[in-house]
Amino acid sequence: MEIKNSSNPKDVVTIEESDSKHKGHLRLGIGVADSNPRHVNLRPKEARAVAYTLLCYAEQQQAIDWPDVIDSGTF
Repeated sequence: MEIKNSSNPKDVVTIEESDSKHKGHLRLGIGVADSNPRHVNLRPKEARAVAYTLLCYAEQQQAIDWPDVIDSGTF
């Protein structure tokens, strides 16, 4: 999955299965799509914790237009 920043489409978050060295992990990459973005390999519990934290924070923000986020997959 790839999520682009609507104000800067070169900024991207990627989520994919980690390589065989990190079997059973999720790779979360944050950075410029064309380069090697900063990344972390998370265990499933860690990935859920990060997702929950981001969701909680985002729900507190009044400026987010949820239908646009859901429909376009961008922020």
